[in-house]
Amino acid sequence: MTKIVDDNVTIINFLHSDALMYYLQQAKVIVCRSGYSTIMDLVALNKKAILIPTPGQTEQEYLAKMLSEKKMTIMQTQDKIDLVLALQQTESIQ
Repeated sequence: MTKIVDDNVTIINFLHSDALMYYLQQAKVIVCRSGYSTIMDLVALNKKAILIPTPGQTEQEYLAKMLSEKKMTIMQTQDKIDLVLALQQTESIQ
């Protein structure tokens, strides 16, 4: 399912690999979970990210916090998402 929020935000819950690569390359900022493989993909693509770790997944929580503290990503918890603030904060990440 795809949901177009406005001209600048599109929410897509699943894509096959070719379409996923297309959209990742086009995106200015990616909002996603903070799994290790996902982070490696973001680094390879040189993309800004807003990481939302899965609650209880200590590796995801650790990686999101560490990368956020190093100003490499933005981290938010899923119970307190403020997308407007997070998008503003992406201007300060590397």
